[in-house]
Amino acid sequence: MNLRRDAQVRELLLDRQRVRNALDLETTERLIGELDLAARDDGTAVVLLRGEGVGFCAGSDVKEMAQADLATRVRIAARKAVLMQRLARLERPVVAAVHGFALGGGFMLAIGCDVVVTAADATWRLPEVELGFFPPWGLEALLARVSVARARRRPPSLDAIVQRPARALRCRTRAPCRESAATWHAS
Repeated sequence: MNLRRDAQVRELLLDRQRVRNALDLETTERLIGELDLAARDDGTAVVLLRGEGVGFCAGSDVKEMAQADLATRVRIAARKAVLMQRLARLERPVVAAVHGFALGGGFMLAIGCDVVVTAADATWRLPEVELGFFPPWGLEALLARVSVARARRRPPSLDAIVQRPARALRCRTRAPCRESAATWHAS
């Protein structure tokens, strides 16, 4: 993860392109730390979270999870829950700029932000739902975006999210473009 500062914008850049910006424990801890710094920094007016490369975030680093023992997997999930709490409690707006894809935990990370700007052609998916389970963290963020009743109707909601993610999640779309997601905060 990289940090960029531009005037009052603290930009947090997921930059693990070789694993499609998957969230490992180290990146999760760095995000938590940067959000804590943003909370104490009077010079930060807004936090921008985006992914480098072909997409926003592919979710949890499944290779890390597969190699971890049970206690470590539980700790990783707990720290991601802390990340979601920090996003929800930060007294500065957090904007997610989503391009390419937001999958699994990346989906939850994006919708945990206050504002989501998504490319019209971005893919939003929860692949774990098709396997019968849900990410153990991020459910509060999902329920904040859609009603409890809609969240309980999994098949229609899932179809809506896959086919019309911005509308289903109440996100603002941006037409597909060739410019880098890095320029989104300037426009």
